[in-house]
Amino acid sequence: EPAAGERPAAAANAPAVAVETTAATEQPMPEFLLVTGTLLPNQESRVAAGVAGKVLSTKIERGSPVKKGQVLAELDTRTITANMAEANAMAQTARTQREQAKADCERTKKMFAQGAMSQAEFDRSQTQCLATQSQAEAAEARARALSVTYGDADIRAPFAGFVSERNVSAGEYVQAATTVATVVDTDPLRLELSVPESAVSEMRAGLAVEFRLAASEDKRFTGTIRYVGPSVRRQSRDLIVEALVPNEERELVPGMFATARVHTGNPKRVTVPSRAVRTEGSLHYVFVVNGSKAEQRIAQLGETKDGRVAILDGVKAGEQVALDPAQLVDGQTVKAR
Repeated sequence: EPAAGERPAAAANAPAVAVETTAATEQPMPEFLLVTGTLLPNQESRVAAGVAGKVLSTKIERGSPVKKGQVLAELDTRTITANMAEANAMAQTARTQREQAKADCERTKKMFAQGAMSQAEFDRSQTQCLATQSQAEAAEARARALSVTYGDADIRAPFAGFVSERNVSAGEYVQAATTVATVVDTDPLRLELSVPESAVSEMRAGLAVEFRLAASEDKRFTGTIRYVGPSVRRQSRDLIVEALVPNEERELVPGMFATARVHTGNPKRVTVPSRAVRTEGSLHYVFVVNGSKAEQRIAQLGETKDGRVAILDGVKAGEQVALDPAQLVDGQTVKAR
């Protein structure tokens, strides 16, 4: 059997074969950029304790769903409660002193106006009034701060999601910066894509993304580009682009590797019916009918849509191509029908 592309000696003298032909035509065809990426949480927070104290109880486990504001852990509030009571009492005392100082200042103003007080005595009185007022404000501020601290003893989820890590247990003593739990938002997810420098100009928000996962090659998922990086990374010469991916069924998990296609546009391409393409190994062939001869050409294929395939190289618009060319050979005499 002759090799692909080789014209048999008898091909030109063989009887004419009837073939069905159609014209190659131009039409808009989808164009995709192939990239790889990783699924990331939409939000991820390592929730800090916020205050120091002993953990009384934890309300969650790894994998637990949480709502925004839900309690993750509770701290012992006995020391905070005592400090807050003391601060409130001191603030009340400072407010009483401030009111008394305010009345005293009004009296000294009248006495100074009547000439019953020297300038030096009046200045000392006014300074004391201001100092008493500042002391009262400081006491009230401390009481408010302790009130906030008391509220922080119930450590809450900053947003709705799932607990990926629980970092403390009952009985532990935590500092303000201690991570109590890690909460992730998994609906939607972010698909972080690495786009080569040559395709940077094609990237923009709103482009559709279709991707597959190594764990489920037969299933396709979709998303939409929302964030485009401001610059190309110097070492890898690529641009980071993020697509938002719906995940209501929680089927997708952060950290999964994805192979994706970004729909960059619909340029006009020469197309032929898929029936006109013959594939042998890694090569694709189209038979162009010129008069009564079939000319075999190697074709570079693009995307397929509605039964037609884009021909990036090998066929020109308007040329007649043979359909179902499985038995044709290069140079064979044909009769178009």
